[in-house]
Amino acid sequence: MGVFKTITQAAIIAGAMFATSMTAHAIMEFDDVPRTTQFYEPITWAGSAELINGYGDGTFKPKAVLTEAHFALMMARFIDRNTLQTSKGNERDVAYSILKKHGISLAGQGNKTAQAATFTRLQVAKAFYTYVEGKTPTDQQAIDWMYAYNISKGKGVSTDKYVDFGGSDPLKREHMAQFFKNLYTNWYFEKHVLQKSFAESELFADDSILLEPVVADFNGDGINEMLIKYDTIPDDPESPGWKDALFAYRYFALYRFNDETNKWEYTDGDFLFTVGDDNWYRNEIVSMTGDQAEQLLMYSGAYRRLTIAAVTAKDLYDVKVSSTPLFAHEHADWSVIDKKLVLESSSSYSGLYAFEQGKLVAKSLTQLPKIEEPANTLNIQYSIREDGTVKSSYYNGETIYAKVGQVLDFDQGEYDWYEKPVSIMTSHSDVMGDEEGLYNTFVRPGVVEYQIVPQEDWDNNWDKALTIYIHVTY
Repeated sequence: MGVFKTITQAAIIAGAMFATSMTAHAIMEFDDVPRTTQFYEPITWAGSAELINGYGDGTFKPKAVLTEAHFALMMARFIDRNTLQTSKGNERDVAYSILKKHGISLAGQGNKTAQAATFTRLQVAKAFYTYVEGKTPTDQQAIDWMYAYNISKGKGVSTDKYVDFGGSDPLKREHMAQFFKNLYTNWYFEKHVLQKSFAESELFADDSILLEPVVADFNGDGINEMLIKYDTIPDDPESPGWKDALFAYRYFALYRFNDETNKWEYTDGDFLFTVGDDNWYRNEIVSMTGDQAEQLLMYSGAYRRLTIAAVTAKDLYDVKVSSTPLFAHEHADWSVIDKKLVLESSSSYSGLYAFEQGKLVAKSLTQLPKIEEPANTLNIQYSIREDGTVKSSYYNGETIYAKVGQVLDFDQGEYDWYEKPVSIMTSHSDVMGDEEGLYNTFVRPGVVEYQIVPQEDWDNNWDKALTIYIHVTY
């Protein structure tokens, strides 16, 4: 029996990061792909992985259709980017030769007219099938395969899955990004990276890629399973130990111990799209579904933002990883109340989540009682410009007048989720209450000096600090 089978809390094991050739190495956002669009995630991933290039004007043109030559270049980058980059011949010719080497024969091989022809969704399906299975499929086999690997879910226009696939439809750039992302996450990663089983000793190996195991009873049957994170964010080659990708994926794999083989064996897993380098990370095992099944809630902070992700696996062969909307919560605290996750930011609620069909689902904040901020609150609003200086309606050295009994609240934020953090320095703290519940209340007259200092490059940022004085009277 594995020693971890009796553990009920998280065990964090340091492991070596790994990188694959398909890892995103730099941020690649596009001016015409807003974060709210359906295809933002796959387009950002495909651009960062250098599979699909953008245009010189900073756009992606997601609705533009692909030619066969465009597809050949993208597919060649996926299969063998190194050969494509190092070969001295014509790039398109090299791309076609790479595809042919892997059994993918396209009409444009040596035919420039065919290279300029529009590529279809069915042609993509047949090329993917040939690359993975090593043989040429029928149209029906290719479409069935795309559904089976969850590379396509259809277009949602017909109950007939073949009609719904839209095989004759021209392929758009946004759809190609989605297809490539799905091919990587649903086939390439699991086949070429994921470890299907391991002995317990492998967790502790110096070169282990098995990270941060969490043991919990995910399906409520009284037997613990193990969840392990695979990180696909590579190290920055110039700064070992630091990550060079802001947008990347993490894979959460669930394993169950087999007493006969004395190994942990993979059941299922799922990818999580991550945004931002985590300043900190915490997790907890809870049961928010009202039964014995446990879920893993994960909290991470990137600068001033809190993101929450959850893993559930009541069906051990259908692991679900879900996350709150990107960039959603500022300065948030959290608690689990009445089987719901409640997020609160200073004087208001910022999120309410419940589990529905295995996913963390946002609920209306109207279900929560209103938080009343004290009417006599003194709000000091500020933000950090891109050059690192403090922006505020108050000028440097200004004196602000307040009354005993007023509540002080500093509120940062204007530009974006990655706005840099600050430290707020103060003097004459005797003016502020130190009794329980009065730490931010003026309790006696006096003058308090505050300095808002950007944390980045701390030693050289004092000239960027904003100094204000609060004169408290009765």
